[in-house]
Amino acid sequence: MVEVVTRFKVLPIRCPAHLALVRSWGCCVPFCTRCPIHAHHVTTVGAGGGDDATVGLCWWHHAQWHRLGRRTWADLHGLDLVAIAGWNAFHSRYLGVLK
Repeated sequence: MVEVVTRFKVLPIRCPAHLALVRSWGCCVPFCTRCPIHAHHVTTVGAGGGDDATVGLCWWHHAQWHRLGRRTWADLHGLDLVAIAGWNAFHSRYLGVLK
């Protein structure tokens, strides 16, 4: 991931094509067909997260994640978003989208 240093903090340069690809795969919650899809960053930039740590979540599951918190949401749905984000990044790199 490329970074830009500003006067106040380091900002990651986003990869719009990767985020669009992740959104095109739909919500990562099984059998969910809601739209629109958000590219949710699993970890914050400060914790080493960037566009390679994103999953697709519909608007409803995205809001639920923020309302319940990471652990409660993961227990409720039985999903490991970090693993899913890794799968997304691997396949995006394979397709030549994410550098």
